[in-house]
Amino acid sequence: MERIKIGDYIKYFKDKDKDKDKDKDKDNQVFVYEIDGSQDAYISENLISITADEAAILAVSQPSTEEAIASNIILKQSLMREASQQIAILQDAIELDMASGNDLAYLKVWQNIV
Repeated sequence: MERIKIGDYIKYFKDKDKDKDKDKDKDNQVFVYEIDGSQDAYISENLISITADEAAILAVSQPSTEEAIASNIILKQSLMREASQQIAILQDAIELDMASGNDLAYLKVWQNIV
């Protein structure tokens, strides 16, 4: 039995004006039409043909600039909390004379990070 691939029955397009924008392909919109020509009347002049591989790349959701910034702020806060916890543990160990030989060096490294 021959396996049928969807790509054999459809064609892909994207907005050609996006290529001129600095935010090229920002919306990641892929337009799909029947390959038999039955939907060609709906294909805008502003669309250009792309391959199935290009369509798959465009279809992958990318975070907006604002989402990326928010995500990085949360990551930074999490890493700073971790560094502060490590510093507190090492400081306690040093103050209680429970530190090993490398703890003072590790403390300095963590303090330089923060």
